[in-house]
This record gives sequence, C-alpha cells and structure tokens, in this order.
Amino acid sequence: MSRRRQPVQKRSQETIEAILNSAAQLLGELGYRETSTNKIAKHAHVSIGTVYRYFTDKDAVILALRTRAEDAAMRDLVIAIGEALSMETSVGAEHILTALVNAIESHGAVLTAMINDVPLGIYANIVPGIEKQLHHLARYALMQREPDLTDQDVDEILYLGMGTMLHLALRIAIERPAGVSKESLIQRAVTMIPIPSLFFANSPGPVL
Repeated sequence: MSRRRQPVQKRSQETIEAILNSAAQLLGELGYRETSTNKIAKHAHVSIGTVYRYFTDKDAVILALRTRAEDAAMRDLVIAIGEALSMETSVGAEHILTALVNAIESHGAVLTAMINDVPLGIYANIVPGIEKQLHHLARYALMQREPDLTDQDVDEILYLGMGTMLHLALRIAIERPAGVSKESLIQRAVTMIPIPSLFFANSPGPVL
C-alpha cells in the first residue's frame, strides 16, 4: 500500500491532487467498499494506468488522503496555538479546540467513511497522528508551568488530557447529533478538559 512515484513536476502534482480530490468525494458519497480505482480514475478524468502510476492500489490512495487530512489539521492547529498564546486563557483554549474541530470537520465525510469502513485499523483515523505531533508542544508548555513534575507525571497528564481533547474534537466534528450546536459543545468541552494546562504555561488552576 505504498505510493509508486513521488510527483516532481507541477503537472504530476496536479494529477495527484485530482486523483485524491476525486477519491475524497467518492469515499464520502459511496463509502470505502463502493469506491474503486476505476471509479476514481473516471471521476478524475484520467486513465486507470495514471492512477496506478502513482498508487499501488485503492488503500494507497486512502492512506494518502489520511496523510493530507492530518497535515492540513496540523497546519491549522499550529497557527491556532500561536494565536491563542496571546489570548486570555479560556478564550485561547476555546480557539484551539475550535480550530481542531473545524480541521477535522473539513474532512468529515472522508474521515467518517475511513473510520467506519476502511480495514486499516488505527491508521484510518488521523487522531493518533495529530496527537503524536502535538505531544512535544504540550510537553514543553506543561513542564514550563509545572517544573517539579516527574517524567511519569507528564506522560500520564498528556496521555489523558491530549487523548480526551482529541477524541472529544472528533466526536464534535463528525458524530455531533442533528440540531446540537457545535459552538455550544466546544464551549462545554473547554470546561471539561484541561486544554489550558496542556498549552498555557501560566494557566491558573491544577493540572490533571
């Protein structure tokens, strides 16, 4: 399930994007089982040979979609964290969670299909990848605020706090019941999880 070739020219990159965009749309509309490389090629207006020039099979396309979603979410999160550090703590925490929810929601149809249908286990879910990349940022902020914590303390706090934040964001983004306000859920979630303790070195109150 590996990529066959890495695009090196603009035209190749555009072809890759067309294939991925078509796969994303079909995955959201049809689900994993009904999406095929032939349908992806037809939708992208390329030959099936072109699809296989860059991807070994359908699962390689799906993994590329997952990576693209994860990278986009991280770009948005890094920007949001930088902006939040100049805000009042509770406002900044809400800003970070909102950015995370919006980033996941923008890929919601694809992620829903991947989580429900794709036989890739944990690799169908972008949350572990985001958690891994955010871990060092949260660790630095936490140790700045609580320098007396042991490594085990830090690991346990990050494991519980980061995991809770990310999985709540996933639920708000793609499992939210009809008629329930996203903004209201985000505000409520901020009062339930220790986002300030994870990202704000001067945050008042106890850590987990």
